[in-house]
Amino acid sequence: MHIGHLTIDAHAVGDAYWVVDGQQRITSLVGALTATGDTVDPRFRIYFDLARHQFISLPRRYQPGDDQLPMSLVLDTARTNAWIRARVHLNDEQIALADQVVAAVRDYKIPMYIVAGEDDRALRDIFDRMNTFGKPLKSAEVFNALHSIAGEQKPGDLRMLGASVQTFGFGEISRR
Repeated sequence: MHIGHLTIDAHAVGDAYWVVDGQQRITSLVGALTATGDTVDPRFRIYFDLARHQFISLPRRYQPGDDQLPMSLVLDTARTNAWIRARVHLNDEQIALADQVVAAVRDYKIPMYIVAGEDDRALRDIFDRMNTFGKPLKSAEVFNALHSIAGEQKPGDLRMLGASVQTFGFGEISRR
């Protein structure tokens, strides 16, 4: 299975949960928290700027500054501590801020609802209602969300094909 650039070796199971809403959020979180130096997509190259007290995204052509904590480190205590120790110029306030950012990311509980049942009509109704605020999804998008198979060898629809092409750094294909 692939989530962004991360490959997970997971065996198929019959009792797994489907992510019906929030797939983009999950992909973004995994992408940002596991990014490598080779990551091309600036949406996954996320840093916390300790000088400006804000999150930033950097294109690959830009190197992060010495005060910009990579979010890809925050799940690994040893690597985060090594990053902080290597920056002797950081003051106590910046170190405390880095600790707060790390704790906030690690302690964040992702809200989710588990919908049980054999009939996917209830799930479709919930999904439709959740997406009536803001820009509503089209029926084809609801179908794709419910029936796309993650990790397929070939993209199952045009949206997946566009996402697959984008991972190679060729840019985004218009939804139209």
